[in-house]
Amino acid sequence: MIPRKIGLCLVILGIFGAVGLGASPAVATGSVDLVNQTWKCTSSVNLDSVTVTMTSGNKVAIVLTNGCTGTIKSIRINTNASDGVHVNMGAHDVTIGGGSITCTGHVKGAHQDGIQVMSGTNMTFAKLTIDCPTANNADLYVNWSGVKNTTPPSNILCNGCYLYGTQSSTAFIGAHSSDSGLKGSTLCPSRYFTYRKNSSTAVDAGDAYPKSC
Repeated sequence: MIPRKIGLCLVILGIFGAVGLGASPAVATGSVDLVNQTWKCTSSVNLDSVTVTMTSGNKVAIVLTNGCTGTIKSIRINTNASDGVHVNMGAHDVTIGGGSITCTGHVKGAHQDGIQVMSGTNMTFAKLTIDCPTANNADLYVNWSGVKNTTPPSNILCNGCYLYGTQSSTAFIGAHSSDSGLKGSTLCPSRYFTYRKNSSTAVDAGDAYPKSC
């Protein structure tokens, strides 16, 4: 028989263990493969890959939002619906190690970007190819949404990326952002702007600007 005081201690420890006192949150691992479904990152991740194919509707392929942090080794997006990636308030310290975003069309009325960053901090997209000739905004768009209780995006970088042309801008770093942009990347010409910088802290370090791609 367990003495009463010891038994009580075990019960208390069991309760603390059940609520996760001092325990680290679970980290999502493995791979994700979806068709016509948005994948949302809302927690810590260490994923090998995320693949999303959008063939209909007006859905964003990948949304990085409140609580999202960690590493995704590769993303593969193919869409003819809407934006490839959204980055929202609360996403922070995320690294995407490579892959591609391909846009083959969009639904009527969509304001398409390859990546649209409206908030978030400390995001790195590395060695990513963005090929969105149907985008009517940009391959990479970084600017605050202005939504209440959110903050402007900061330190959002595309490092070693390859951006093809769009119907408007290849990259657009808006005034309501800080320390964001591209490093060591290739920006192909678009219809109106190759690199539209409205922020005094827009990053443009070692980028290449070929006359055609």
